Amino acid sequence: MKSVPLSSDLSGFDGWYRSSRLALLDFDVTIHSDDATVIELIEELYEPLQVDGSSDHVLMIGRAGGSDRPHFFVALDGRVVVRTPAASVAFAHLLFEANQQAIERTSTMVRLHAAAAVADGVAIVIPGAMGAGKSTLAAGLLTRGLGYITDEVVALDVNSGLVRPYARPLSLGVAPESLGPIGWSPSVAASRYLGASGLVPARSLGEPIITPTPPGLV
Repeated sequence: MKSVPLSSDLSGFDGWYRSSRLALLDFDVTIHSDDATVIELIEELYEPLQVDGSSDHVLMIGRAGGSDRPHFFVALDGRVVVRTPAASVAFAHLLFEANQQAIERTSTMVRLHAAAAVADGVAIVIPGAMGAGKSTLAAGLLTRGLGYITDEVVALDVNSGLVRPYARPLSLGVAPESLGPIGWSPSVAASRYLGASGLVPARSLGEPIITPTPPGLV
């Protein structure tokens, strides 16, 4: 979806751009930026999570400060959460804040620090500490034909026992050669925001699962 100019619904931010509404578990949000490249990147990374309608929350990323001390800022619902001189650091904080809000606001479910892929209609849940290789293992399963349901957080509905889909982008860092070619490459303009994160959209590795799925293996 093309980025569109932000109207005067935020005073002082005419001419900004906004993304589609994103349903990040129980956190629905629109991303606003003064750089159309950011919005185009968000649209690619979060394409499976786009929904119709107006969001309840706004995350912003943009440039501020004078020519002597320019910086980037990230704000949630008008509250600045980080200031930094680096575009890639600001973008990383933007995605971190979005994910943290998704985790915190999905409080009616059991939330596990895990990734999950789907085989034969059941979810394979991969828990692990930060840096343990959950995303890389999930990516390897996806390139071998499994479906993608989530990374970083598995939200389990205690009533139905199902894993809720959350097809957020995967952060692979330097992807191992064993993954083979990844069917997505960011634009040169987007690279300044991605840095060395190795972020890839879910669809670059396989088809995301969009329906709740029973867990079959942990």
